[in-house]
Amino acid sequence: MSDAALATTDDADRATLAARARDLARPLAEVGHTDAALELLAVDIAGERIALPLEAIVHVHRATEVTPVPGAPARVVGLVAWRGRVLTVVDLAERGGNVEIGEQSRVLVLGERRAAFGLLVDAVDDVVSVDAADVGPIDDAAPERAALFRGVTGDATLVADGGAIIERFTRSH
Repeated sequence: MSDAALATTDDADRATLAARARDLARPLAEVGHTDAALELLAVDIAGERIALPLEAIVHVHRATEVTPVPGAPARVVGLVAWRGRVLTVVDLAERGGNVEIGEQSRVLVLGERRAAFGLLVDAVDDVVSVDAADVGPIDDAAPERAALFRGVTGDATLVADGGAIIERFTRSH
């Protein structure tokens, strides 16, 4: 092959790769992705089964000790060391000082793009896939609490709104 033919092939290959990269970089909604399944991590918090979107979870941390913060709001359990950082740990159930760190307790490190804070859970259950159409409204929750959830499934699992939880707890501590 001549040098000119090789240059033309290289240019064509670069154009093809660039087009593929642009297609892969487009948001799923733009390419007609209609999969309505939600990928969630089911956990137990104060006796409630709550499922959080996987994309909101940075890490599942086994916290053996959470350092209390005197005078902190009821939703703040304390502080935990994680990967060289100090994270504020919050309690979605706002149990105040009545939180025990047990063998099954975990801190879900939540955030968008990076760790923002930790969410104390009593136990981690399993990763579940839920059809978005199967998530119904929450009728009996206070408006402030209901704003943190997308709804409830037929088996009484509360489906959390990861973005709303991250927004609420990053601006409030």
